[in-house]
Amino acid sequence: MRELHEHRFSNYQWNYPSDGPVPTDSQLVFQLFTTYFNHILLPDPRTHEGPFKGSKMYNSIALIRYPVAAQAVILKVLDENIVHDIQPGEYNLIDALLLFFERINHQQHGKLSGVCLGPNGIDILRTLNV
Repeated sequence: MRELHEHRFSNYQWNYPSDGPVPTDSQLVFQLFTTYFNHILLPDPRTHEGPFKGSKMYNSIALIRYPVAAQAVILKVLDENIVHDIQPGEYNLIDALLLFFERINHQQHGKLSGVCLGPNGIDILRTLNV
């Protein structure tokens, strides 16, 4: 995580670029996150699609992406029919991801679509310290 921060994300700006057809940095990171987890998690046996479909993860805990403007996105976490509003802005992406993983750890004992997110699996929970 330190290497990513110091060498890969040192120029990260959550809302850059703010106009035009190019996605913002936070949209790119969210896309990388969903693509990675669609690759490692078990697909839905009915549709053969990854659990992150479009802007939402279909589960009892969901990460929902709300487009609010051409380039702006607000993430929220849905936990058993309770929508957790997260402050829009610079920290919306990281706050939403941390809350999402905290709820997965608490509600589903660290398992997401059959994959352990703790030390016996991909170990992202310990890395994020949730």
